[in-house]
Amino acid sequence: MPTAGTGWPEDLFRTFGIVYTFSERKPHKPTAYVFGDKIGGQVKDPKKIWLKCCAAAGVSGLHFHDLRHEAGSRLMERGWLLHHVSALLGHADIKTTDTT
Repeated sequence: MPTAGTGWPEDLFRTFGIVYTFSERKPHKPTAYVFGDKIGGQVKDPKKIWLKCCAAAGVSGLHFHDLRHEAGSRLMERGWLLHHVSALLGHADIKTTDTT
């Protein structure tokens, strides 16, 4: 399965509309935040940033956690086995994954 250098399937990144490839990004320090600012620093108010991004994209009513459900659904559509998706999402009970 092709990946974008992160171990995640490239299709998953296309699903979320990421325009640039990870190979074009400048690497951050190992201590950088996953969802940080442009240089990997801590974001003081992630909810505010999320709402600003949604507004810029013309999207309303989308919560950050919705992306987690979307990722699980897209992986299942691509043929991933339920127990693999469950493990990736960190679900203790596979029934939790089966309802996403």
